Amino acid sequence: MIDHTFAIVAYGNSPYLEECIQSVLNQNVLGKVIICTSTPSRLITSLAEKYSIRMLINSHSAGIADDWNFALRQSDAQFVTLAHQDDIYDEDYLSACSEYFNTEFQILFTCYREVFENDIKTVSFSNRMKSLLLFPFFIKNRISNRWIKRGVIRFGNSIGCPGVIYNRNKLVSFQFSSDFKNNLDWFAWAELSNTGGEFVFLKQRLYTHRIHVESVTASSLDDHSKEVEDLIMFTSFWNKKVAGIIHKFYKMSYKTYKIC
Repeated sequence: MIDHTFAIVAYGNSPYLEECIQSVLNQNVLGKVIICTSTPSRLITSLAEKYSIRMLINSHSAGIADDWNFALRQSDAQFVTLAHQDDIYDEDYLSACSEYFNTEFQILFTCYREVFENDIKTVSFSNRMKSLLLFPFFIKNRISNRWIKRGVIRFGNSIGCPGVIYNRNKLVSFQFSSDFKNNLDWFAWAELSNTGGEFVFLKQRLYTHRIHVESVTASSLDDHSKEVEDLIMFTSFWNKKVAGIIHKFYKMSYKTYKIC
């Protein structure tokens, strides 16, 4: 068995949760699977029982960051994927990623495809932009240089969070920040880029990321919190004037999430 845990972070009553569970259980290689939730419900409980998965309840949740930090702490495996309940992982996701488990990476992440209300798109505007930002990884897929790690996230959040594997041995004091609702992952990559260790990128599309009207990103666009948080991130990399210019162009990617 591979020293890896899929920690499925479940919230509410997602109609896509069972498909996510099936995808992580149907991997070509065996690892562990747990469900972590701060909103226990009949649906989540019944699915955990149906598939004999251990369910852990965060009874003192203070938000998304707290839920993700809780999920990371629950596994005794060295490598953890925080599986998003709406996403689907290819059967060879874990086997492909595990080839790098003997390296000193901080995080390992992969390419993905997007599904918009059951319409799967291998290439979207958002995906094209992220591929452009990640071009150094297409030259060398393991990068430890601080400036290059920061370079691939200076112009936007180019790392797809659902496909990230965390090496807990290299992230002893790591925590997601509760200061963000939407960009807690982007801020985390920025923090990690300043510390020692590698970012590893697999260019294979190894999972399907679902975009729908009830997703956090979609709701963050409606209340404009994503726009605010994006500008905060750009300002952390650039001076205010340059950050504003980059942000103006970056907002074009928001169209990806306008599905209703």
